[in-house]
Amino acid sequence: MTKSELIMRLAERNPHLYQRDVEKIVTTIFDEIAA
Repeated sequence: MTKSELIMRLAERNPHLYQRDVEKIVTTIFDEIAA
């Protein structure tokens, strides 16, 4: 699964969240994992 696929799947499962917020959430998680 790519980052964009993860963002898309999370956005589909959480329609109450804005797309940009889902992108920020995924980016933050990946940044924390990489740190």
